[in-house]
Amino acid sequence: MDRSIKASTTDVWMSNVVEQSLVIEDLLRYFPIVAIDTEFPGFLRDTPRHASDEQHYADVKHNVDGTSIIQFGLALFDASGNQPWPGCCWQFNFADFDPDLSASSPNSIRLLQESGHDLHKNRRNGIKSTQCYSLLRHKLFRGHNAKYITFHGLYDVAYLMKVLTAGRPLPDTLPEFLFEAGNIFGELYDLKHVARSCPGLLGGELGLTKLARLAGFDSMVIGLVFTEMKKRWEIEKAQFVMVLYGVEKACVEFKIKASIERAQRLSNDHPAAAAAAVVFGGRQLQLSCVAAGERSSVQPSATGAVLLSFLALPNAVHALFRLIHPLEDFKFRA
Repeated sequence: MDRSIKASTTDVWMSNVVEQSLVIEDLLRYFPIVAIDTEFPGFLRDTPRHASDEQHYADVKHNVDGTSIIQFGLALFDASGNQPWPGCCWQFNFADFDPDLSASSPNSIRLLQESGHDLHKNRRNGIKSTQCYSLLRHKLFRGHNAKYITFHGLYDVAYLMKVLTAGRPLPDTLPEFLFEAGNIFGELYDLKHVARSCPGLLGGELGLTKLARLAGFDSMVIGLVFTEMKKRWEIEKAQFVMVLYGVEKACVEFKIKASIERAQRLSNDHPAAAAAAVVFGGRQLQLSCVAAGERSSVQPSATGAVLLSFLALPNAVHALFRLIHPLEDFKFRA
């Protein structure tokens, strides 16, 4: 079943990055749910299927440190799923990647070019992250009560962290990475992890169909999926915050350790509050571990625009976007 979504995409280059960052900053007050996606030049090193969380992060660090972001997509929503205007999204095009010199996966570059990316134009006119990182971090990622939404978002978080720290190498350890990610993003949900706890999905697995490799469009789709999931399941829970698919166990352990450390800091002046924090931490660990389950694969994949499939629903009604029937911009063809 083929589906298309009409997007109103604003391309952001070096020439208009200040203007558009200010526009987004203003809109964030009214549309604080931020769906994000990135495009990057593939993997230099693949992750084995049953790698530990630590090995998985070591591969992420190797890949992200050794390559450069190509595009960052962003779409805004309010709590009811409304957007500033229908289909609106932004694509931040970066100049960091040199198609003639930068490390990449040839297959990934071919797929990006087939999807419409002009990598030489990005190199000429794109955003120089080392010059704009402070602008992007302060306008889009700091000082807002925003919620950030990803899908299979470990690499998205990692590449954005690199951009927002002026190209600095990722932290050496996974706990250090999670600490810094929490400081940047605050409240972030990875829908691929959240789906594990959604009744009706077959083991939390999501069918994933690639429609585009354009980060703006993809971020809008991720936001639409989040809106529809919220209608059916209670997914905005503390147990899901900052738990990234592929390294769930390490994320949960990091959160519990942080909650215990907070309790210890409270213990001198507020013993009752400290006890409550420890109890909450233990409960959160239990819930999150159940939600995480066993990983079917830790091999990362570029997100793209997604179709989330309800494999367990009757009559093989496979696409989550069937639920979004009120949107006129969806065109369904059998």
